[in-house]
Parts: sequence; C-alpha cells; structure tokens
Amino acid sequence: MDSKTNMLDALYSALEVFTSFHYDTDVLEDVLSRGIRPIADITGIELFSVFRVTKDQTFHQIYRWIRSKGGTVEVDDRLRHVPLTPLTAIWAKTLLSDHCIHVTFDELNDISFIGQFGFKTKLMVPIFADGKLWGTVNFDHFSRETYYEDETVAFLTSAARICANLMIRIDKTRFALEAFDTYKKESEAALGTLRSVLSNIDALILATVPETGEILFVNDIYKDFFGIKDSAPNGGICYQFLHGLKERCPHCPTPKLLSAPGQTIHWDASFGGYNHSMTTLMIDWPDGRKAQLDFGVDITEKTREHRMLLHREKALDTINRAAIILLSKQAEAFADAMTEGISIIADIVKIDRMSVFRNSVKAGSLTLSQIYRWENGGTSETIKELRNVYYDEVIPGWKRLLSADGCINGPVRSMPNSDLLLSYGCVTVLVMPVYTDTRFWGFVLYENLKEETAFSEFEVDLLRSASFMLSNVVIRNEVEKKVKEADEHRRIMMLQTEKWNYQLQDALTAAQSANRAKSEFLSHMSHDRRTPMNAIIGRTTGALAACDPERKDYALQKIDDASQHLLGVINDVLDMSKIEANKLVLSNNDFSFTKMLQKVLDVISFRVDERRQKLTVNLSDDIPETLNGDDHRLAQVFSNLLSNAVKFTPEEGEIRLEAALISEEDGICRLQCGVSDTGIGLTEEQKERIFLSFEQADIGISRQYGGTGLGLTISQKIVELMGGEIWVTSEAGQGAAFTFTVNLRRGLAPIPETSDTGFDPGGFNGKVILMAEDLEINREVVALLFQPFSLQIEFAEDGEQALKKFTEDPERYDLILMDVQMPVMDGFQATRLIRALDVPRAKTVPIIAVTADVFKEDVDRCLAAGMNAHIAKPINLTEALGVIKRYI
Repeated sequence: MDSKTNMLDALYSALEVFTSFHYDTDVLEDVLSRGIRPIADITGIELFSVFRVTKDQTFHQIYRWIRSKGGTVEVDDRLRHVPLTPLTAIWAKTLLSDHCIHVTFDELNDISFIGQFGFKTKLMVPIFADGKLWGTVNFDHFSRETYYEDETVAFLTSAARICANLMIRIDKTRFALEAFDTYKKESEAALGTLRSVLSNIDALILATVPETGEILFVNDIYKDFFGIKDSAPNGGICYQFLHGLKERCPHCPTPKLLSAPGQTIHWDASFGGYNHSMTTLMIDWPDGRKAQLDFGVDITEKTREHRMLLHREKALDTINRAAIILLSKQAEAFADAMTEGISIIADIVKIDRMSVFRNSVKAGSLTLSQIYRWENGGTSETIKELRNVYYDEVIPGWKRLLSADGCINGPVRSMPNSDLLLSYGCVTVLVMPVYTDTRFWGFVLYENLKEETAFSEFEVDLLRSASFMLSNVVIRNEVEKKVKEADEHRRIMMLQTEKWNYQLQDALTAAQSANRAKSEFLSHMSHDRRTPMNAIIGRTTGALAACDPERKDYALQKIDDASQHLLGVINDVLDMSKIEANKLVLSNNDFSFTKMLQKVLDVISFRVDERRQKLTVNLSDDIPETLNGDDHRLAQVFSNLLSNAVKFTPEEGEIRLEAALISEEDGICRLQCGVSDTGIGLTEEQKERIFLSFEQADIGISRQYGGTGLGLTISQKIVELMGGEIWVTSEAGQGAAFTFTVNLRRGLAPIPETSDTGFDPGGFNGKVILMAEDLEINREVVALLFQPFSLQIEFAEDGEQALKKFTEDPERYDLILMDVQMPVMDGFQATRLIRALDVPRAKTVPIIAVTADVFKEDVDRCLAAGMNAHIAKPINLTEALGVIKRYI
C-alpha cells in the first residue's frame, strides 16, 4: 500500500507541475525537468526521452532528460531521424496497436542500431493524438536490467501520457499563436488563409470584438462541438448566436480582458460534459481592429485522471482513518469501532452490507461460518443458518476460486448457483478471500443491495486491504476475549492451587499403586502359568510311570485340563496385549443371538450343575433373532461375566442372566444385558479398581478362586468397541450385578439351521496334505490329530523343502499347511515362490498358514503373501478340520 501511495503522490506532483505551465512565462524544458524528477525518484529511471513521429513515419527525438546530468540535455543527433530497421519496424507495429514495449538488451535480436546506445532496460509508451500515433515516451535504465511489475508499468504509462499531453497542448498553443502572429500583420487578402489555418487547428477557436461580442471568426471544430448549422455565423453576437443568451455568459473573460488588454487569461470551462482549458488574449485582427481570441484544448481525459487521483487519495485517507479507529479501540468497544470504521469505508465504496466469514474443518471438509455482520449502518446479529455450512452447500465453486486467492465480483443475477444470495437481497457482491500465514482463513463479503454493477479495479484493491484489516480486528477481538477468559481462569486456578497440590499427590500415589499392581499382576501371571505347567509336567511323569490304563487315562485327563487352563491364561494375556497396543479389532457377521447365548450356556452349565447353583435366563421377545456384529467377542463378554458369577457364588446360590432391546434407530439395535448373582459381592474400593488394567479386586480372593483378573478389563474394551458401556452394582456380601450395553445392527436374514459339525473319520478319502513345520514335536502332534480322518500327511522341515517337494510333483498335493517362522526359508517366502511357479496348480493349491501369530495384522500378512486361510497354534482340531474341509 505504501508503494501505491508513493506512486500516486509522485503522479499528483507531476500533474501539478504540468498543469501550472503558462506558455508566455514558463520555459517548457524547466517545467518538464521539474515534473519528471518525482517520477524518476520513485522508479529509478536514468533516461527520459520523447519522440515525435515524422511525416515519413520515422521517429524524431524532441526531448531528453538524463538523471546523471541533473535534468534536460540536448537531444541526441543520432536520434533525430531513427531509421526503420527490422527491429524498429516491429516496434512501430506494436506501438500502433497501443501496446507498450518493455524489453532488456539481452532480448534484442537486432542490435546493429539500437544496441549502440547502451541501455539495459527500455519501456516505450505509445502516445496517440487525434486517433493517430503522435509519438512515444521512453524510460531507460543503463546500469541494470529489470522487469517492471504491472503496477509500475501502469504508473509510468500514466506519467507518460500526462507529460505528452502537456507537450501536445503546448504544440497546439504554439502553433495557434504562431499562426496568429504570422498573419496578423498581413493584409485583408490573407484573412481567408488565416481562417483556413485556424479551422484546421485541433482546438476550439473563436475571435470576437471584445466590446460588442460580434463574431469575427469561429472554426469548424467549434461549430461542430456546439452544433452550429450556419456555415458563416460571422457578424452575429457570440452569446446570442452560440448560446442563445440575452447577455454575456457568466464565465465570459471579456470584462477582465478589457480591464487589462495586454494580459493572457487562462481559465477552465465545461461544455456539454467535456472539460476544456481555455486561453483568452487580445490580438490585432487583419482588418486593423482589436480582436478577442479564445481557444480551448480538450482536457477531459486529463481532468478525469486528476479527479481519479483525488478520489484515490481520498479513498486511501479513508482507509487510514478507518484503520486508526479499528485498531485503537479496546475489546469492549469492538462493536462500536467496527460500526464506525466500516461506515466510513461504506460511504466511499458504496456498500450496504458487509460480513466476515471464517473457515473450519468439519468431518474432513471445509466449512464456513458467519462471525460478524454489518448492516443498516451498524453491527447486527449473525445469521444462524450461515454457521458451519459446507462450501458446496452454499455456492459450489467458491471454495476452489477463493482458496486460489481469486475474488468474486459483479452482479449476483449473472452468477451461477446464486439463489441463496438472491434470497438475502444481494444485487452486487464482492467476495474477498483472507489469508493468515499462507492459510485460507476465510473471506469478507461486501454487498450492494441497490445497483447491478461491478466494483472497479481500484475499489477491489482498496477492499482487499480493508478485508485483511477487518479480519485481523475480528481475530484480535476474539484473542483478547480468550486472554481475558484465560486471566479469569488463571485467577481461579491460583485460588485452587492448594487443592490441585493435593490432587497431584493423590495422582502420584495412584501411579505408585498402579506400578505395584502391575508388578503384582506379573507375579500372579507367573504363578498362574507355572501352576498348570507343574500339573502338566507332574502328570506326564506319572502317566509314563503308570502301568494301569485307568491311571494313565486319569493322568492324561488332568494334563488336558491343565493345558486348557494354561491356554486360557495365554489367550487372556494375548487379548490384553491387543488392548494395550490398541489392536483389538472386531469382525462383523450375521449371527443368531439366542444360539450364541445357548453355546455359552452349554459350556457354563456343567460348572453350574457341579455347584448345584440355580441359573435363570430372561430374554426380551423384541430382540431380533438375527443380529450383525462380532458374536465371538460378545460371547466372550457373557462367558467372562457368567464364569465370575459361578466362581464367586457359593454352592446352591442363584445366578440370573437378562437381555432386552432398549432402542432401535436406522437399523441399529441397542441391547442392555446383565448378569447378577448372590455371591460374595464387592466393596466400594474394589468396585473402583475392578475394570482397571492389571488390577484385581483382591489378590487373596484371586488366589483362592483362580483366574487372571483380566476378564473384566477385556470385557470392558469389547463393550466399548461395540459402542456401549459396562458398570457394576454391588455391596460386600450381597452379590453383584454387572450390566452392559452394546450397539448391534439388525441382521439381513435368518441364520439357517446347521447340522452336526462332527467329522466323518473317513470323510477325506485319502487326500494328501503337505505340511511345512520345523519342530518335530509339532509334526508328531499334527500326525496324531489327523490320523483318524483318512488324511495322508507328508512333512517338510522348512520352506525350501516344501517348495522342492511341490515343484517335483505339483498335482500330488491337495492342500499345504505352512508354518510361518522356519529356518532356511520362512513360510511367507515359500508361499510367494510357489505362487510364482509357471504351473497351473501353483495358482490354485490351497495354502493354509499354521502359526502362533494370531493378531489381525499377522493374519493379513499371511493373506497378502498368497495364503488362503489361517489356523492358530495350538491347533484346535475342530477348527482345523473345518478349515481343511472348506478347501478340499
């Protein structure tokens, strides 16, 4: 803005110098030198020169100003008649099309003539007069090459035209005066020639008898301008004939001229909407009389530019005044400051309404919100419907244009998708984007509610600055409010410092307690892992030493019980590991809610019967039979709660399971389920710790009743992933009631009845399986498990052997069981190499991963390597047979 202001000031200074020129008192070269100086100071111009176009269409230098010489110097003899070289011919064509020439020395293709003058940068501005190329004004640099910005080119173009206008005016004046001076001493016979000359001067020419107003001469331009039809109005009275008045015109300079006949009077007049610079003087008419000569030059364009400069100066001053008002007021006077500042801007730019909009991101998309509104001369309430609205819902295309720093300007009716703007009464709008730290912050909307027009380029530049200022005032006001709120918050916090210190101490105590709990948990886990391992080792030793089959069977049964217990501990730890790593992921599939519960009850009922407990189940009839979600994880929650209820309820106690549909919206069913018992219950302290990671209600109780203590933590995480929550109601010695909610989608179709999942020992008809497994004990276990099912199993001790066996006879194997972690070559590489073999069977043979890596990312990695499915270790025979049966 400082650069623009300085340019306007320089242009205004030059205009003042040039318009003050008096032909009979001032020296042209001195006036030009004074006028050029502020222009050169702003732009660093080193040479200023003016060329006239001669009759033979060559260029003739008529004025030269050199900065290093301090002003006007003699014209260069080499440039008195510039020849039309190929390069200058091209330039002439460009100038005739009213385009500037802006070049550097290095861009010249022909330096035979132009290059000898040593310029580094040249800007040539064409000057037209009477519709013809009058000449050019040149701005040259000798010391450096530079490209002027568009703003500077526009500035120099205006300066060139102002300067040339002065020279053209002087030419015309000089020509007119010289003509009169030449012919005033001639005889009456030369009057016809004089009139012919005056008629061809491009100015308003009128000669009258000053005392009477009798017309002696009026040229054709004057007659055309005032619409005079009479070809010879001589002899008439000027004010009667030309203007239809009964007495002299109010602005007539004749009385002043008669009071001092030797003076020259300069005055401005406006005729028919055109502005003229008039000169009046007394001359000797060829017939011996004294005549008043009036001649006027059209300065409408110059006047328009002058008025524009004044308007811009006033506008810039307005912005400065508005800035002072807006930036000096405190936050409590924000509304008054905005009202006063915007009202000042609105008066000069003609806006009726203004709004500030700020961007924000909602659900990954850009939205806009109206945060300030000015209307009817004051601050108004913002419109609720224009808060947090997506751009494309308001006017499609605005986000793309504004985020690219473009503005929207013009009548609303001509804009696409303008219904919303029209509904608010907008007629013309200017939408100006605002950026903070190169980020698209929002925009300012200026509205004209009366006139269909478009804001001018200057008004757009003006309002661009105003927009940045207004948005910053709004931001500053919000920041000041937040600072005050923060100060108040800080005061409250200082008053509560002592309380916070106590809370920090409590937090430290809790953290220390959590560390102790984790240590106790790890100790307990070590005990829970060693206990079944001791049972397995001990019973294995007893089974090996026993001769009695019944004793061996008993030992093997105990080994199986201990193994299942150990597997349960490992599964809980794995689930807890997933929760800690935030990798517990649910699956979604249709399932029967009642059948899922029945499977849980089938497993738990043996322990209920063993302890002679009473189990009551109450299911609401409105629960959909088919739901969609992770039935295995939901069953895990029910199983954990029922297992705890059985464990902590004495013999002959009561356990109750309930489930009901509490709401349904858009196909999402919210269920509330609960398990209550008449067991030992929980204290208040135990209830606070029961769902915490690595915490148990009571380590002593855990030792007495068994278990990892992770079941409730795992259940809570599962419930939360299903969009619900879990809580407990209990008193010590009065039993406990665990209640939870989950969100499940209504299933699409009933789950079909399934037949018995048992396998026919001869059902595989001798299918051949190749298994890659590096551990011998695992190979023996697989061989033993699959022995009753008519499956032929061949083994490979690593991936490389498996690849070799398959390559030698691809058609032999119906399926491949592939361990993942093996020496020499792992299962991933072996699978990829098998799939890459150039045999059809390599692309279709089922490959099943058999691994202890059971996290979702582990399963995904197996599938990405080209495997078809996944079986977890330790192998569950039913699960494994089901997978194998699916593929063969």
